[in-house]
Amino acid sequence: MIIFNQVFKKVKDTQIENLSFNINHGDFVLIKANNDRILKLLRDLLTGKVAPDKGMIRWFNSSYYSTSVKRENLGVVYKDNILLPRRTLLENLRYIMTVKGVSPKFVKPRIKKLLQIVDIYDKSNLTPDELLDHQLVRANVAQALVNYPSMLLLEDPTRDLDEVNAKGITHLMEDINRLSTTIIWLTSDNIIMDNRKKLIDINNGKINIPGKGSYA
Repeated sequence: MIIFNQVFKKVKDTQIENLSFNINHGDFVLIKANNDRILKLLRDLLTGKVAPDKGMIRWFNSSYYSTSVKRENLGVVYKDNILLPRRTLLENLRYIMTVKGVSPKFVKPRIKKLLQIVDIYDKSNLTPDELLDHQLVRANVAQALVNYPSMLLLEDPTRDLDEVNAKGITHLMEDINRLSTTIIWLTSDNIIMDNRKKLIDINNGKINIPGKGSYA
């Protein structure tokens, strides 16, 4: 699905060296780094905003630079809210679906389904400013799922949440992962691992699979 092969990238004083890993369909991958600059650089590499200086990145056996491949297969939950502040969740999702070319006859049922999946259907007539922090994360997950992507990339989604609500987001991602959506979670937190998840620790360049050793 995604292959990083000896990827090197440097931006000012931030760099990633010789990073190699595979992400397969259905994986739940936590990519952990100890600073925001590394996380941002990883996000930009994974979304194709920047290209590696050395090494290779491949997506779905297609060119890393293929915008259409990423648009069809990747949903992104950014650290900062990207929803329009003066529009309700319904209006935001309707607007996003229109921009992405979703057929009008599918818009209303898809909005309902997405808001039910992220468990905020009862907040559909609220604006982003009226939501609690954990509800806003869920709303941004919903917008990332509008095209039913095969992969979801999250940028430190639980960073500003308390333990209870952070666990709620973790459980939501596990539920979405069970629907065969690949989850890539960029984080600086010490999130509880289990045997279903892979950990890529950028501090030492290794992927650790709990209970199964590690591989580079």
